[in-house]
Amino acid sequence: MAKVVYKRVKALPSPQATIRSIAASIRKELEPIRQAHKDRRNAVVRDFTHKPEFDATIAVRGIGIELKVILKNDRESIGGKNTIGDLVKWLFETGTKPHDITPKKKPYLKFQWGGKGSYSRKVGIGGARGSGKVSGGFTVRSKKGVKHPGFKPSKALENINKQLGLKTNKAIAKGFHDGFNRLK
Repeated sequence: MAKVVYKRVKALPSPQATIRSIAASIRKELEPIRQAHKDRRNAVVRDFTHKPEFDATIAVRGIGIELKVILKNDRESIGGKNTIGDLVKWLFETGTKPHDITPKKKPYLKFQWGGKGSYSRKVGIGGARGSGKVSGGFTVRSKKGVKHPGFKPSKALENINKQLGLKTNKAIAKGFHDGFNRLK
């Protein structure tokens, strides 16, 4: 007759304890990436006169994971009815269409002009940095106003998302693995 051996095994943790352990590990792994999102975005706009302030949060609820980038001062005015949120939208999402600029407070419009391509954007299309000024050129005064050619949006924030996307996925996988193994 076969011999029967009984072995005592450790009880499995509750599903809630498993989820809490995994969530804590994922939060821990995502923290450096959250900080990188915040720091890189704030570095892009560091020379702006009206400076957007970015932050990021991590939320892990059940099986949902969210790393959310926040514009903290989106309602702050930059003059007239425009806000920092509008500025961020124009610079990084939509750009602007060609539009007329007319003098409002003074009898003429005054600006520097050096010809097409003389303006160096503070944040270029790919995220490259410029002075935000016209190089060379001369002062123009116009009583009628001017037709602004518009500009394309910068891809700087999109590039940050691409650069950190793979790291985010790896951090989530590592956090899940570590949180699950911690229960063994």
